[in-house]
Amino acid sequence: MIEIGAVVEADVSRVEAYGIFLTHKSDSIFVPMNNVTWHADLAAPSDFQPGAKVKVLVERLNYKNNVYAGSIKHLSPEGNPYRDLSRQPPERIFSGRVKMVHHDGIVVDLGNGCVGDLPKCDQTTTLSEGSEVEVQITSLELDEQRVGLKLVHSKTASP
Repeated sequence: MIEIGAVVEADVSRVEAYGIFLTHKSDSIFVPMNNVTWHADLAAPSDFQPGAKVKVLVERLNYKNNVYAGSIKHLSPEGNPYRDLSRQPPERIFSGRVKMVHHDGIVVDLGNGCVGDLPKCDQTTTLSEGSEVEVQITSLELDEQRVGLKLVHSKTASP
């Protein structure tokens, strides 16, 4: 049995497009691909080969199937691109570009691999993909990589 919160060295037993299966002694650990690195475009299943050794942070245990869930990226929290946002003053205005518009909000690309959510309101109805916006952060969940935003100014919509 592995203690939750422990860092262990495990052997890669299987690699799938959705995650990496590891073995530590007689225990199984699964690391989803979104927990391999802070930068999704840098994680590729081909980076891991069966038999390779990997350090992993054990985060939880599924008691039903006795498989642990782990994270490689949480071993290096300084690599989280959202950490830079947490160091900015609350009143800072960020320039961004609308990445996607969906039924209940707008995803804004803030650069450096960070995106935030802008709720739909009267001021955002004319925004579309590619619109340039200025926003402020209203909430930040660092490890979950979630950023709430409010619109300050848009070149395509009146504030």
